[in-house]
Amino acid sequence: MSGMDKRAALVWLIAVASAIGLWVLMTGGPALAEEMLVEICVEEGSYLNLRAGPGLDYDVEMELGPGNRLIVLETRGEWALVVWDKLAGLSDPPASWANTQYLKEVQEKCAY
Repeated sequence: MSGMDKRAALVWLIAVASAIGLWVLMTGGPALAEEMLVEICVEEGSYLNLRAGPGLDYDVEMELGPGNRLIVLETRGEWALVVWDKLAGLSDPPASWANTQYLKEVQEKCAY
Protein backbone atom coordinates (compact mmCIF):
# COMPACT_ATOMS: atom_id res chain seq x y z
CA MET A 1 0.00 0.00 0.00
CA SER A 2 1.49 3.33 -0.98
CA GLY A 3 1.75 6.31 1.35
CA MET A 4 -1.13 8.04 -0.44
CA ASP A 5 -3.37 4.94 -0.14
CA LYS A 6 -2.61 4.73 3.59
CA ARG A 7 -3.54 8.38 4.07
CA ALA A 8 -6.80 7.97 2.13
CA ALA A 9 -7.68 4.87 4.19
CA LEU A 10 -6.91 6.74 7.42
CA VAL A 11 -9.03 9.74 6.38
CA TRP A 12 -11.91 7.38 5.48
CA LEU A 13 -11.59 5.55 8.82
CA ILE A 14 -11.63 8.83 10.77
CA ALA A 15 -14.68 10.04 8.82
CA VAL A 16 -16.60 6.83 9.52
CA ALA A 17 -15.66 6.84 13.22
CA SER A 18 -16.72 10.49 13.48
CA ALA A 19 -20.07 9.79 11.83
CA ILE A 20 -20.74 6.87 14.18
CA GLY A 21 -19.75 8.96 17.21
CA LEU A 22 -22.04 11.80 16.12
CA TRP A 23 -24.94 9.36 15.59
CA VAL A 24 -24.47 7.87 19.08
CA LEU A 25 -24.24 11.35 20.61
CA MET A 26 -27.42 12.56 18.87
CA THR A 27 -29.56 9.44 19.30
CA GLY A 28 -28.22 7.84 22.47
CA GLY A 29 -27.18 4.79 20.47
CA PRO A 30 -29.22 1.86 19.32
CA ALA A 31 -32.53 1.32 21.07
CA LEU A 32 -33.19 -2.30 21.94
CA ALA A 33 -36.78 -3.44 22.38
CA GLU A 34 -37.06 -5.35 25.63
CA GLU A 35 -40.79 -5.71 26.42
CA MET A 36 -40.09 -7.18 29.85
CA LEU A 37 -41.59 -6.69 33.29
CA VAL A 38 -39.29 -5.17 35.91
CA GLU A 39 -39.63 -4.11 39.52
CA ILE A 40 -38.34 -0.88 41.05
CA CYS A 41 -35.61 -1.65 43.58
CA VAL A 42 -34.91 1.33 45.80
CA GLU A 43 -34.69 1.53 49.59
CA GLU A 44 -37.94 1.81 51.53
CA GLY A 45 -38.92 5.48 51.73
CA SER A 46 -37.04 6.31 48.50
CA TYR A 47 -38.44 6.93 45.05
CA LEU A 48 -37.32 6.35 41.48
CA ASN A 49 -37.63 9.40 39.22
CA LEU A 50 -39.29 8.71 35.88
CA ARG A 51 -38.07 11.34 33.44
CA ALA A 52 -39.13 12.94 30.15
CA GLY A 53 -35.97 11.68 28.41
CA PRO A 54 -32.99 9.37 28.86
CA GLY A 55 -30.79 11.44 31.18
CA LEU A 56 -30.60 13.51 34.34
CA ASP A 57 -31.10 16.74 32.39
CA TYR A 58 -34.73 15.84 31.63
CA ASP A 59 -37.67 16.84 33.86
CA VAL A 60 -39.04 14.37 36.40
CA GLU A 61 -42.54 13.34 35.28
CA MET A 62 -43.38 10.91 38.07
CA GLU A 63 -41.90 9.32 41.20
CA LEU A 64 -42.58 5.69 42.09
CA GLY A 65 -41.57 3.81 45.20
CA PRO A 66 -40.07 0.34 45.69
CA GLY A 67 -42.05 -2.67 44.52
CA ASN A 68 -43.87 -0.90 41.71
CA ARG A 69 -43.64 -2.73 38.41
CA LEU A 70 -42.81 -1.27 35.02
CA ILE A 71 -42.89 -2.59 31.48
CA VAL A 72 -39.65 -1.87 29.59
CA LEU A 73 -40.29 -0.82 25.99
CA GLU A 74 -36.69 -0.09 24.96
CA THR A 75 -33.29 0.67 26.43
CA ARG A 76 -30.57 3.19 25.60
CA GLY A 77 -27.42 2.69 27.59
CA GLU A 78 -28.28 3.06 31.27
CA TRP A 79 -31.83 4.27 30.56
CA ALA A 80 -35.06 2.40 29.83
CA LEU A 81 -38.28 3.71 28.32
CA VAL A 82 -40.96 2.32 30.62
CA VAL A 83 -44.71 2.26 31.25
CA TRP A 84 -46.07 1.82 34.76
CA ASP A 85 -47.88 -1.55 34.69
CA LYS A 86 -50.97 -0.04 36.35
CA LEU A 87 -51.40 2.23 33.28
CA ALA A 88 -50.53 -0.39 30.64
CA GLY A 89 -54.21 -1.10 29.94
CA LEU A 90 -54.81 2.42 28.60
CA SER A 91 -55.06 2.85 24.84
CA ASP A 92 -52.05 5.20 24.84
CA PRO A 93 -50.24 4.83 28.19
CA PRO A 94 -47.70 7.53 29.07
CA ALA A 95 -44.09 6.35 28.86
CA SER A 96 -41.15 7.78 30.80
CA TRP A 97 -37.44 7.06 31.18
CA ALA A 98 -35.90 5.32 34.21
CA ASN A 99 -32.30 4.56 35.14
CA THR A 100 -31.80 0.80 34.72
CA GLN A 101 -29.57 0.68 37.81
CA TYR A 102 -32.77 0.63 39.91
CA LEU A 103 -34.71 -1.92 37.84
CA LYS A 104 -34.64 -5.70 38.29
CA GLU A 105 -36.45 -8.35 36.28
CA VAL A 106 -39.46 -9.63 38.21
CA GLN A 107 -37.83 -13.09 38.50
CA GLU A 108 -34.90 -11.55 40.43
CA LYS A 109 -35.15 -10.63 44.11
CA CYS A 110 -34.46 -6.98 45.03
CA ALA A 111 -31.47 -6.35 47.30
CA TYR A 112 -33.54 -4.04 49.53
